[in-house]
Amino acid sequence: MAVEVGVHGIIVSNHGGRQLDGAVGSLEVLPEIVEAVGDKITVLFDSGIRTGVDIIKALCLGAKGVLIGRPFVYGLAIGGKAGARDVLQGILADLDQSMGLAGIRAIADCNRSMIRRVQYGGDLRSSN
Repeated sequence: MAVEVGVHGIIVSNHGGRQLDGAVGSLEVLPEIVEAVGDKITVLFDSGIRTGVDIIKALCLGAKGVLIGRPFVYGLAIGGKAGARDVLQGILADLDQSMGLAGIRAIADCNRSMIRRVQYGGDLRSSN
């Protein structure tokens, strides 16, 4: 629908959906959304980005970029402009380190071949 009405981009977010028991996680549906819109519109991801690995996962699953909300605001509240800058620098440093550890040389190299889903017993859904 977004493509049909001429939207240039969308943000995938559960926007507080963590309060809903059994809600589908945004990262889980990101590949489906990216596939549905193809390269016709830009898909950004905004849902629980806290670390460099979170960024890598979103990019590998097709997001063109990520939004960082709460950590930035926390840094701003604690240390003002410098606190917000420090939070973003920390996340970027973690991204750089995580990319190096994963053998990813550039953001453009993030693709689905770089990640895989591992099912854990706690991942099983309840019948609720």
